Amino acid sequence: MKTVTFLLSACLVAALFSTSCTNNSSTATGGTDTLAQNKAIASKVSVAFFTDDSAALDSAISPDMIDHQLPPNRTGTTMQKVNSGMRMFKAAFPDEKFEVKAITAEGNLVSVFGTFSGTNSGSFMGMPSTNKMISMDGADIFRIENGKIDEHWGVLDIIPVMMGADAAKMMKKDKTK
Repeated sequence: MKTVTFLLSACLVAALFSTSCTNNSSTATGGTDTLAQNKAIASKVSVAFFTDDSAALDSAISPDMIDHQLPPNRTGTTMQKVNSGMRMFKAAFPDEKFEVKAITAEGNLVSVFGTFSGTNSGSFMGMPSTNKMISMDGADIFRIENGKIDEHWGVLDIIPVMMGADAAKMMKKDKTK
């Protein structure tokens, strides 16, 4: 049920963005970009992020990309921040995998819903490793211009990691200090 709700939420967000964003892609103007090509680019980036493939990311992301998911406390260029996030996941989940479960496209917007899985053998977002296999669902929306990702919105359900690390106990201990 959680997966269905998450997928429906991602589709709703995609629908809202598709009606509020102008469509400037070359698909709209009769160019060579197609929905299938845009889906391939978005799928490639989604998998590349969770498989530590910085070359694939660099080739598919515009240097001026706007990423609405990045934490505000990271410094550097967008690509440096994206690569830093990729390295953080790889350090915490060395055997990480990402499976695209659903992908939709309209104009220059592509929505990707997928499942990340891996063994938590390193610290993650301040939480200690659990050495447990976890699985997290996530949804991303990419705006693609001229064959490159120009903008990204995303959410990742990190509750399974927090439950594995027993984050509730950790937060309770912090309040007693």
